[in-house]
Amino acid sequence: MRKPFKRWFPILIVGSLALFVDALTIEMAMVVIANAIAASLLLSLKSSANAERLKAHGILLTALAVPSLALALFTSAVWPLPGSYNIIFGDVFLLFSAVVLAAGLLLYLVPRQYSTVSVPLLFAGLLSVVYGAAIYVNGMTSSPLVASGFFVLEGLAAVSMAYSITNRNRTPLNLSIILIVLASLAVAAIYLPSIFSHATAFAKWVPG
Repeated sequence: MRKPFKRWFPILIVGSLALFVDALTIEMAMVVIANAIAASLLLSLKSSANAERLKAHGILLTALAVPSLALALFTSAVWPLPGSYNIIFGDVFLLFSAVVLAAGLLLYLVPRQYSTVSVPLLFAGLLSVVYGAAIYVNGMTSSPLVASGFFVLEGLAAVSMAYSITNRNRTPLNLSIILIVLASLAVAAIYLPSIFSHATAFAKWVPG
């Protein structure tokens, strides 16, 4: 009896996620939270980047990245969204989660080497801009301009952060914070209405 249970246990876990988790909505909420932590980190770098404060941000980012990575892997593996939306959102959130996890572990384990995270930040940011352009060109989501704007702003914020955490100049630090705020407003414009629409859409849903 044990072997069949071991074989089906991962499928049961994934199936439970499909039944009870609105993955995309939660992932967008996690982006907003990660943005808030990133903005707090940049504000810390403007004043004093002491090791204890950097490690505290590392704990927050790691704690956020673990469930985010699990949801992103679920989206990429199971494809719960319609068609290519799984590629656009699943792949980007998987990349986002991996970068956040790497940043969190780096800040906690070797806080004095925090600028090393600029490398994955730079490439992740550039890819986010490309995905944002794909959303707009293909007219994806009900609001292509807002959705693509979120991806582009998030990507530009990541690129700006990659530069600012390396140089710690006030101007790029301030620009990064502004871009993070704008990206958070863009994702909130998608995320907040989806809470109400999904609640209505699934109000009478029951497991089949």
